[in-house]
Amino acid sequence: MTSKLALHLQAHVNLPTAAAWIKIIDPPAENRWPGLRVVGRVYMPDNDSNALVARGAAGADEWFRFCQPSYARCPWVFAWEAPNEPQPVADLAFCHQLSAFTIRLAELMHGAGLRIVGGNLSEGNPGGNEAERRERFQAIARGLASCDYWSQHCYWVLDYPHPEAGMNEWHAFRYRMNERYAAEAGIRLPPLLITECGVDGGVVGRPKRGWRTFCRDRAHYVEQLAAFDAELANDPSVLAATVFTAGPMGWEDFEVDGELNAMINQHIAASGGPYSGASLSSLLATEFGEQFEDLSGLLPRHATLRYDIRPLSDIDRVVLHHTEASNSVTWQAVAQYHVTGNGWPGIGYHIGIRHYGSRAVVSLLNDPRTRSYHAHTVGNDHGLAVCVAGQFDRDLPTAEERDALRRVVAVIERWRGWALPVVGHGSVPGNSTDCPGQHLRALIPA
Repeated sequence: MTSKLALHLQAHVNLPTAAAWIKIIDPPAENRWPGLRVVGRVYMPDNDSNALVARGAAGADEWFRFCQPSYARCPWVFAWEAPNEPQPVADLAFCHQLSAFTIRLAELMHGAGLRIVGGNLSEGNPGGNEAERRERFQAIARGLASCDYWSQHCYWVLDYPHPEAGMNEWHAFRYRMNERYAAEAGIRLPPLLITECGVDGGVVGRPKRGWRTFCRDRAHYVEQLAAFDAELANDPSVLAATVFTAGPMGWEDFEVDGELNAMINQHIAASGGPYSGASLSSLLATEFGEQFEDLSGLLPRHATLRYDIRPLSDIDRVVLHHTEASNSVTWQAVAQYHVTGNGWPGIGYHIGIRHYGSRAVVSLLNDPRTRSYHAHTVGNDHGLAVCVAGQFDRDLPTAEERDALRRVVAVIERWRGWALPVVGHGSVPGNSTDCPGQHLRALIPA
């Protein structure tokens, strides 16, 4: 098991972290956190941001203008949050305005080449009875579906005489309830970033009181964080959970100081390092069911040669191929040709799509970390190779093949946590080929 815990910075303190993610409020111009995925939040008083959200799309335009200097100052930030803890989400009309605001802001952010974290809902929200909660969150979720990530804050208090104490679904794991509501409406949410978490007396009516009030000591708090982390391991939609907060600026009872930070780092290391996401194989299996097969350890390989292994962070594009052969060709036959005909360590592709009867079957052909041979140096270093069996200079892809390719690309996006550009083999620098064929190439978004 790996760890999803990460660090939340209220101020720009210099704390080392073993996590993969970090959230920073009003990040500085200089990137002091190279190698981490930084989530930035531009501070605006809640009353002001709520007033903008209540205006829907027009408010999103004003928010974007307000934040643009920060976006320009910090081009290294990986993703930016939308307004923090929008309220009142007990008002259905406000929820609809929040959705319109989010859709418009996502359009503006994506047009500027930026990633957006939408929602940023406070723990326990939206409230109400079952029917009200469902209706309110489904309205919000229609906006979240346009984002790169969504966020819900998660807090708890243990061992305290209050009916809402405990690490429960109402507060600590409220996102599970909301994910169910979205699924019931057929809304596909993006990956979840829990951008605030930890002990918060607000859930038992004692606001602005954190672990220093409700835990015996730092070790007791880390035990609770570890239990929370273990539960997060059951939810592949969750990518990270940032522990509130370091550099407290008015939140001293919550402070992640140097000693506590070192203990969290020790937990992350003891857990096997930071979480890097659900496996590509498991996501493909969930998406395609019986139309998926994992062949990554079953195909012919060279007797002595082996492909190099690269970090997943090197992958920055999907490279589309065709086999230039009949769509009935098997991946075993393709792998054998790559090994014996080309002298390669194994098959060159990572994912295969093959028409089989009246359906398209999706196959995992290589561990995605494999630096396989398929598109010269740049493509091999940075590409995830997706190959559709067939000769698409001549043949048109079937409806089943088109649908499978679209869904494979969507799964890759969920796996990596953001959209990767799709390019044809012949468009990768250093390659001179018509692959993937004119009819398959026509499916690549402009």
